[in-house]
Amino acid sequence: MLDPELAEAVLRAADVAGIGVTGFVPDAQGGRYLFASRAAADMLGYSVDELVQSVRPNAVIAASARETAEAYLASWLEGRLRTGLLEIELVRKDGGLVPVEVAFTSTEWQGETVAVSFLFERSQRRSAELALRESEARFRDLIEHAPDGIGIIQDGRFVYANARAAHIFGYPSPSVLKTKRLEQLFEASDVALMGARIRSMLLDGARFPPFVYTCIRADDARVKVEVTSIPTLHAGRPAALGFARDVTERTRMDAQLAQADRLVALGTLAAGVAHEINNPLTFFYLRLDALERWLLRLPESVRAEGKAQLDELRDGAERVTRIVRDLRTFSRSADQPRGPVALAEVFAFVERITRSEHQEKALVLVECDEVPNVWGEQGRLEQVFLNLVLNALQAFVRRDPEHNRVWLRARAQGDDVIAEVTDNGPGMAPDVAARVFDPFFTTKPVGVGTGLGLSICHGIVNQLGGEIGVESELGNGSTFRLRLPRCDSNADALQRRVLLVDADPESLAVLRGELGRDYDFAHALSRQQAAERLAEMPDFAAFVVDLTSAGSGGVELFEDVRKATPELSRRFVFLTGEVHTDQVDRFLGGVSAPRVRKPVSADALRAALKQAAR
Repeated sequence: MLDPELAEAVLRAADVAGIGVTGFVPDAQGGRYLFASRAAADMLGYSVDELVQSVRPNAVIAASARETAEAYLASWLEGRLRTGLLEIELVRKDGGLVPVEVAFTSTEWQGETVAVSFLFERSQRRSAELALRESEARFRDLIEHAPDGIGIIQDGRFVYANARAAHIFGYPSPSVLKTKRLEQLFEASDVALMGARIRSMLLDGARFPPFVYTCIRADDARVKVEVTSIPTLHAGRPAALGFARDVTERTRMDAQLAQADRLVALGTLAAGVAHEINNPLTFFYLRLDALERWLLRLPESVRAEGKAQLDELRDGAERVTRIVRDLRTFSRSADQPRGPVALAEVFAFVERITRSEHQEKALVLVECDEVPNVWGEQGRLEQVFLNLVLNALQAFVRRDPEHNRVWLRARAQGDDVIAEVTDNGPGMAPDVAARVFDPFFTTKPVGVGTGLGLSICHGIVNQLGGEIGVESELGNGSTFRLRLPRCDSNADALQRRVLLVDADPESLAVLRGELGRDYDFAHALSRQQAAERLAEMPDFAAFVVDLTSAGSGGVELFEDVRKATPELSRRFVFLTGEVHTDQVDRFLGGVSAPRVRKPVSADALRAALKQAAR
């Protein structure tokens, strides 16, 4: 028996939830309603009282559902059906149709068997299901196109992976990645650590910070991957949800910074050692001079023998002096100013500093006669060629100075100097030669090389405005070829002279602070001053004109120069802002000169100056 108070509570709850509830007694005449929720009445367009008192249940059945409803009614009256679920259309008071899903059961009410029905509008359910599917689709799209790799690991393999995860590991699709076990995807030591962390996380609830693992890509390359993991469930079982980010480049930069720190420390130590050696060397040279003067007082026969011994001592002191000089060269800051560099001096330094390494292994030959100076930093060029020569020496399998050769050569070629480091060593296979400048790539045994040396050399040469490449053949040696910009004193001066046209005098100080090592800035506050500067010194490498500065007259200056000296108009760089006058906008639309948007960065201006000064 249905308790009246409970029935009332059910109806109130149904109204709050927006669920239609009705109770009716089926009979051969179509039945009669005993109660209905407000949501059910609203669904059919009636009031509750009107629906219960005036409407028979069979009257709200649409014609399309009449046959189905009559079959259910017959089964009910025969006692064969007491619960069920069906989808039918009902007719509203205004004649409209309402597709509903009806779930019904039976109960006893005041001595009668009552059918209690729950009515759900199918349009609402479909909308909810559609919204759910759209939400799931958006979530899947977010996961699939996330910038980080996302995967679920269970039983030692990926059971889910997004496209980015497959890309990080070098596989064409997540389905291929899921066929690989973790042992095939990570270094062995990392697999053991990862397994221990996952077990501790799933069994003990431990939480771990992100960790960088070494990943083995499909092409057998190694990349660094930072992984953050959290526990989850997959198919009802514990699993680890991981977020992976490729940090190879970041790790490379960290390694370079660490290497730079070590070099700075080593340079400081070298400078200190050189200073300490110079003090006793000074005393030694003074005593040699005193001994030489003392020998002049001795008989000629004794003097000759003593002079020979003093010459040997002086030669030894000179060798120590050269070593000290090389130490001081090595200790110079990498941030030294750029200028003309004699490759003959660089090659001589490299030959001396590697002598202990090469004299028992190979013969190092220098060919660098009458080669123009190059534009760069001597300390950094010494680092490049020292690295290349040491690599060549280390490549020789046998110590055979009679046969093994390393050549340091340089020659002028147009506006450049071509420098080469060539050896007749074992050479490299094509796949190895193609990757020698890649960070962390090395063919040396573990603990011997980091794989960063040639990558750093490549970066230094590029920063100095040059290029570096390699030609090698297995069994026939290797040649590293560098193209470096040549310079002489006059060309150097022209290359660096820049006229800044800006009504703000503070800009000059800022630019000199940022680019003063590379360029010599002159300043003009206006179009008239710029014209005066040009009359005094016409050969500027470039002109930097601030079009946002009131009173600079930059547009007019450009037109003056273009009319008077058209070739100079190709050397302009314009500083621009967000908003200009119509005149400036029209002007910028008609010129192809490089432009740099304010606020100006040193790198952007340097690149524009390099383009304009060609």
